Amino acid sequence: MEVQVVTENASPADQVHERVLAEIDRLEAVFSVFRPDSELNRWQRGEIRDGLSPELMEVLTACDGWMKWSSGALNPAVESLTRLWRDAEQANALPEDDDIQKMRALVSKPLWDLEGTPTLKTELPISLNALAKGYIVDKSCQVLTEVLGVSAGLINIGGDIRHFGSSPTRVSIQDPFTTVDNATPVASVLINGEGICTSGPSRRGFLIAGQRFSHIIDPRTGYPTERTASASVIAPSAMEADALATIFCVLTPQKSLALADTLPDVRCLLFTDDGAQYANARWLQTSNT
Repeated sequence: MEVQVVTENASPADQVHERVLAEIDRLEAVFSVFRPDSELNRWQRGEIRDGLSPELMEVLTACDGWMKWSSGALNPAVESLTRLWRDAEQANALPEDDDIQKMRALVSKPLWDLEGTPTLKTELPISLNALAKGYIVDKSCQVLTEVLGVSAGLINIGGDIRHFGSSPTRVSIQDPFTTVDNATPVASVLINGEGICTSGPSRRGFLIAGQRFSHIIDPRTGYPTERTASASVIAPSAMEADALATIFCVLTPQKSLALADTLPDVRCLLFTDDGAQYANARWLQTSNT
């Protein structure tokens, strides 16, 4: 995590880390797939029957919207397919296509009903990581705005970034084809009160029988994505950028650009495995490659 703030003196800055870390801890207790006691996991186990927190409801509702908008390219039940491929990696053998297709069919079914008391309709494991990380960045950035004396700031949690304040800041895009941390960036772009997120398989994936596969699974096919090496998205919020970066790793670059242009204030930069670069007009207007 990286936190930047602009203040007139050190006093407000001294409060920032403690308050941001407290907010991250609070929201981790809601969304974590690793903590058995998280609200999300307790809901999936049927231990919560009288309503969900506003935070979890907000992200579930947003997830509903993105699932429909992307025609299933984003699906939180893809976690079950991810686990199938993770087990295959441990066994060092590709999963059977029959197993993939059976799981894919289950993933495509309705997952929940949010009307009235929220009710799960699936027994598949659910992960909201494609939105929750960006949501946590947004909420943590909001905490910065509430610290008296802080006039601008930026939070970066593992590449999910949110900025606030009147002065834009320049963000660099890492080369997806190198593992060197200090490699020359492939692009840079100005953000101003926006979120920016990058997704892609360049640093993560499955190694099975000597072949490397993306960690991003296409919920519609059950197989790892193949073409997009990285997707960087700028949007009004980090949660929106987070969701879109995942979606654009699943869709073709052409489809991603077309969809990006239907959303106001969304910019995107895509790289494919062959090194080709794609960007929508809004990105090109503000970038410096």
